[in-house]
Amino acid sequence: MRLTVLGTGTARPVAETAASGILVQTETTSVLFDIGSGIASRLEASIGAAALDGLVVGHMHADHWIDIAPLRYRFPWGE
Repeated sequence: MRLTVLGTGTARPVAETAASGILVQTETTSVLFDIGSGIASRLEASIGAAALDGLVVGHMHADHWIDIAPLRYRFPWGE
């Protein structure tokens, strides 16, 4: 199992720090826990959206889900 911390920021945006996002990978599965501000681009740089198997949002504060919209445009649905 591999854990990659993509962001640990807070709800207050900081230019160099992404909000909450942790990527958990096994040999067969990649799951992202939280997708706060800045995480979609860091995910794309790390493994790419196409390699993502699942997303878990810890709770409904925006700093844990706000990059769902950018992820949607990076994810190859329907292909």
